[in-house]
Amino acid sequence: MSMRLILLLPIALVLASCSNSAKESPDQAEEDLVIKPRCIENWPVDPKATPSPSLTVDNAGQVLWTKEVPGESFKGPLAMAGDRMAYLSGNTLFLLDTEGNFVYSFQDPALTGNGPPVADTEGNFYFGATNVISITSEGGPRWRFQLGPDIAGSETTYTSQLTLSPDGILYFSATDGFLYAVKASDGELVWKRQVGISKHGPMPFVVTIGIGDTLFTERGHYNATTGDISASPVVDGTDYLIWIASFSSLIISYLDLENYSFRIHAVDRCSEPKWSFPTDKYMDIVLAGFDDSLVGIYGEEAFIYSATGEQQAGPAPLDFHYYPKAIGADGTLYYTYCTELYEKDQGEMSVQAYSPSLELLWSAELGKPCLDEPPVLTDDGVLYVLRTKNEQYQSHLELTAIQTASPGLANTAYPTLRTNNRRTGWIGGPQ
Repeated sequence: MSMRLILLLPIALVLASCSNSAKESPDQAEEDLVIKPRCIENWPVDPKATPSPSLTVDNAGQVLWTKEVPGESFKGPLAMAGDRMAYLSGNTLFLLDTEGNFVYSFQDPALTGNGPPVADTEGNFYFGATNVISITSEGGPRWRFQLGPDIAGSETTYTSQLTLSPDGILYFSATDGFLYAVKASDGELVWKRQVGISKHGPMPFVVTIGIGDTLFTERGHYNATTGDISASPVVDGTDYLIWIASFSSLIISYLDLENYSFRIHAVDRCSEPKWSFPTDKYMDIVLAGFDDSLVGIYGEEAFIYSATGEQQAGPAPLDFHYYPKAIGADGTLYYTYCTELYEKDQGEMSVQAYSPSLELLWSAELGKPCLDEPPVLTDDGVLYVLRTKNEQYQSHLELTAIQTASPGLANTAYPTLRTNNRRTGWIGGPQ
């Protein structure tokens, strides 16, 4: 099963809060009926990155260590900034160093939702639940942003995944029915828009990613500066979502529930069509690589497509048991493999490295259980995997470090889930 099918449901938005100076619209849902599309401005400059030389290591693919770390389970992907890793377990945010050692824990009764951490370039972390909270890399409190009462039928208000722009603005929705833009520096409200809850169910309004001056959501695009709404791309009368982009194209997708597959097209920054992917088999585009190549799944095989939609590598026999999670700075692709497609707790997991031509380089066997979340990949080539280990009487978390030959993530538009190790969800800007 595609990780995107799971991710299509949980991302959301918010209702009530502070600051008299913020701009607010009373009923954005009505505006959605008459809004028009617009071209995205401040499109990110393509760094024209090329693969870096691999690290001169003789132990690529070797497990360096596995350590038990605090917590019983965790929510969302592991985030990393500098030499600190963060994850949310229950109502506690934990910080670890690169050796897997405990640094600090931040516990708060507000941490009951599903807003896993994101980080800025200075090492500060942000996470959301009943409140949105920011702490330093050492765990010291910075600020707290209060949300309004829940309207989705939950016990408490909770947020979507946070999205952080290169301009230092946090974007998120919540089950209070609002979409927010908040300054990451001090938690001051920039703007908020009333959006209600998700059309997919009683959860936050879905926010996907940002690029240029635009934030993409399940129902329209929002100007990152003003909060003004514009229309989503439309193909044959159907609204399409944007979960991924390259430096040359937006990749728009629509989940066809009848065929349990995505219809995917490449469009320009004005949502004008460029080309389309095949529709006769299951299709998904997951990562963006060098030269704006696109890593995808077609049927039960893996392919890499060029920036113009031509097959560049593949087919490789990597079905749904395999899923691409990251692209290294040397062009290596990192997949996770699970022996079980649905019962992840029962499956045996391995992390596998593939060349840019989709040839297997090595496989690190990790055993039970499997993990859907992406690892983080550091500049010294260490790949970190956080997993919940379910023992007979009690579960616990384990962090595994694997040596690779990649000097960090690729400097491409979308080399891993949420665009970088910091999980900012914004294309362009610092990695």
